[in-house]
Amino acid sequence: NATPKTANGAKNRLRNLGLLALCTVIIAVGVYAVIKFIPVSDGQTQINPDGLSVTAISKPIDTITEISVVQADNEYTVVLDKDENIWRIEGIDSELTNSDTIATFVSACTSLTAQRRLENNGADFGLNSPYLKISVNYEDTKMNYDITVGGQTADKKSRYFSVTGDSGIFVVDSETTL
Repeated sequence: NATPKTANGAKNRLRNLGLLALCTVIIAVGVYAVIKFIPVSDGQTQINPDGLSVTAISKPIDTITEISVVQADNEYTVVLDKDENIWRIEGIDSELTNSDTIATFVSACTSLTAQRRLENNGADFGLNSPYLKISVNYEDTKMNYDITVGGQTADKKSRYFSVTGDSGIFVVDSETTL
């Protein structure tokens, strides 16, 4: 039997994860729809001037050991339950989570298309105090990378993000599931 405090904590974590997963799904769906409608602000050099989306992340999913997520005061670790072959949030009973939503999040962390890629001109883009930090860890630690999600664009419809190993700054619709 769970104490009320433990049950409330699990419900809060589940609610926060659900909100995080919902945001990720919405962002992924909205990326293509807004690609051509977001102008480049002054001072930004757009690397893909044709306005087409760019691949920001294309990594394998099969050898991931865990994905750590930090947003403000919330921290989660997503792991593959090899017995049940489902992704779950460590520390939360798998019956309390939606494994499909978690799998969608894991997929977005390994295959993400951005609206555009900007030259990193030294501007902060909100990446020094990130909105969200995701660490993707593999069996082969040389493949590990971080996704840092920063501030919103001037029109408040998108967010800037960076990926370890790429010098550019990417722009993704705020509704993408990250």
